[in-house]
Amino acid sequence: MGNLQHWPDLPDPRPENPDRTLEVVFAEWAWDHCVKHWTSREEPWQEEFGPDVVTQLRATQGRGPAAPAIVSQVLHLLREQTAESLRRPLVLLLRQHGKASKGLQWLLVLPSGALAVLRGSNSRAKWVTCYFFRAAAVEKRRRLRWQITVRQLVRMYVPIQGSPPQCLLPDTNQEIAVVKKESFVQGIRSLRFITPFNWGFCEELHGAPWRGRLSSWPAAEPSTDTPSPRRRRVKKARFSWDEEYEQQN
Repeated sequence: MGNLQHWPDLPDPRPENPDRTLEVVFAEWAWDHCVKHWTSREEPWQEEFGPDVVTQLRATQGRGPAAPAIVSQVLHLLREQTAESLRRPLVLLLRQHGKASKGLQWLLVLPSGALAVLRGSNSRAKWVTCYFFRAAAVEKRRRLRWQITVRQLVRMYVPIQGSPPQCLLPDTNQEIAVVKKESFVQGIRSLRFITPFNWGFCEELHGAPWRGRLSSWPAAEPSTDTPSPRRRRVKKARFSWDEEYEQQN
């Protein structure tokens, strides 16, 4: 299987590489992997691609490749969102244990609130997948989805430590065990939050604790021509982990 698109000039988000670029390849196998998310009724991709595009993706799923115009439209939007994530940046770099997971894993929070996963080296990466966490997918307000994804990643990859217990910015080479699906343990031998301030860490405080205070992101605001969802009266939500943590700090 070949490559659908090659993005050779995306911005490198690392502050030590101000003049370098990141090369990203989007292969056909990545498209086949992603389309199950794009066509899912449980993920808000219609707001990103438009209902007509998603309808055509559903019609061609498992029946051959999508029309070239659809492929171009989808990948153009993903490239723009990838560039926005790298420019902000909202990037988490991981190195995992094990021979099967050599290399660098790039986790990008997109303005849509979706998480993009890429794998590669320091200057070149291959697109793997993109999807919405459940908590972000059910949020009706687009401008809040990326914030939910940020909090989800912090909960997954930042250990609670110290007294009183806090989420402290991990050292670049700090080994971490991440439990997924209540049984699978993923070993992380190094991780790095690019620009910790954008993730809600307070670097001016000892240990750089996480406070979850995220500044606005214009690229995450919904399009002006997108109708706002009908407002409904809802009961007050239960006290969440994030609210509890932020009020204690």
